[in-house]
Amino acid sequence: MALPLSETPPTPVTVAAVRRFQAAARRGPGTRQRVEGIYVAALVTLIGGTFVYNAAHSALAQVISPIEVARWGSSLALLALLAAAYWGTVQGPVVFSVADLGHLVAGSPLPRRSLVASPLVRALAGAAVAGAMAAGIVVVGLTGDGHTVTASRAADLVAGVALLAILGALMAFAVASDRRCERALRLLTGPAALAAAALALAGVLAGRTGRQIDLWSGPWGWALQGAAGSRTAFYVAATGGLAVLVAVAAAFTWRRRGSGETERYLRRSQGHARLQASLMDLNARTARRDLAAVAGRARSRRAFELRGLRDRLARPRSDPAIARGGVLAVVWRNLLAAAQRPALLIQVLVAGAAGAALALLDAGRVLGVVAGAVLIYLAATRLLEPLRIEHDAPGRSRLFLAARPGRAYLAHAVVPAVLVVIVIAVTAAVLSLSGALAGYGAAAPVDLIVAGPAVVGCAAMSARRGGRLSQEMLMTAMGSDPSGGGLFLLGWLVMWPAVAAALVALPLAGAHAAHGATLGWAVLDLIAAAGLARALARD
Repeated sequence: MALPLSETPPTPVTVAAVRRFQAAARRGPGTRQRVEGIYVAALVTLIGGTFVYNAAHSALAQVISPIEVARWGSSLALLALLAAAYWGTVQGPVVFSVADLGHLVAGSPLPRRSLVASPLVRALAGAAVAGAMAAGIVVVGLTGDGHTVTASRAADLVAGVALLAILGALMAFAVASDRRCERALRLLTGPAALAAAALALAGVLAGRTGRQIDLWSGPWGWALQGAAGSRTAFYVAATGGLAVLVAVAAAFTWRRRGSGETERYLRRSQGHARLQASLMDLNARTARRDLAAVAGRARSRRAFELRGLRDRLARPRSDPAIARGGVLAVVWRNLLAAAQRPALLIQVLVAGAAGAALALLDAGRVLGVVAGAVLIYLAATRLLEPLRIEHDAPGRSRLFLAARPGRAYLAHAVVPAVLVVIVIAVTAAVLSLSGALAGYGAAAPVDLIVAGPAVVGCAAMSARRGGRLSQEMLMTAMGSDPSGGGLFLLGWLVMWPAVAAALVALPLAGAHAAHGATLGWAVLDLIAAAGLARALARD
């Protein structure tokens, strides 16, 4: 009689075994190809860095100094942390593909803690590298013409910004995996934006005391102590405290790394796939809408009854008052859209005020003025979402708007232009009353206020052209551009922001050089605004 064979219990499947199977099943590039790619990337980076280093070295020295780091660094670092946390609402540091999510995360007994561990470690390492590179750019500016920085301070800045980037990645992961963290982030967005504005004002208006408050206000200031010229004991203690805070946050996040909801991972996976498709199609507008759909949430809004306006728009189109009524309807709807989104208004106020302050205070330095103009441009783009919606759905616009399309586009720019001008005027008044603009008189504030509508016009023209480069233009660029269309695409993307920056930088540079009235530049901005309005009003 044969004895029964003893059955060996099956080996439990582990995440490492699944990863080894995937590596064997998916044929990737070999070691030689990987080394060759790394070599080519390093060579191109070295050649490109050699060409741009000298220009960047002298240009960054105009806007980066220990005093400027202490004045603006804390508020910018706080806004960067806030942006990193909001990155978790749309993507986050750990994103699975839809197939992997269905087979590995939801449809298998593999522990989620182990599945998340490796992508999370890679994301934290990538964040540290990105932070170190950003700090390296600041170090290049600190060692520019007339500036010196010791090796210990440079190393402290690199370490501090790298730790701050890791903290931002941890915040993004917490927001991406836990709805309670996302809810807390949305509640703290307004106070954080106001705190960033207060830190910037304290650094500008309160002198040395305000700068010290900025540097000790939180981890966003601790990372910059060495670059801001603090004493050795102070910046060592600040960086040590930041390292302890990051270690505690990392330990807490590591313990809870497997507690994320599958539904949240699924939304981000689907959004990631749609984002890749939009980028491959060179459609920035669709990519933005996909990200907004991932981050969207149900929102209770108050219903407004506009019976009189509805009856007015219901008249026959032969009525001569229809065009005026359509324009008023667009303006009224834009006002309601802004009033219903207070978070958007806070973002516009902070970006516009920061841009105006940066442009006015750094009127003698080109990079500072350009950075301020870009912030004002971004504030205008945030208010032009209704125009983008109407442009993406022309059939709906023709059905519900009585005004012709060009006139409706022009009406969409009214509310953003008024708000941007008000923000610039209030910021200029505050700076003038504080004595920060004593060297410029009234020329620079007037020029910047006059340039506000032109900047909004540039943003409106960018919104009207859509977010997708046409196939005809792309084929022409690929045939004539030596970079294969890359330079043409970059120029297409930055064309209107560059025009807006020029319309702000030229008048302020003239005001700084002349130390008096610059009526000619103001007239030029008015002519530019009128030309943009006429172009925007064309059907």
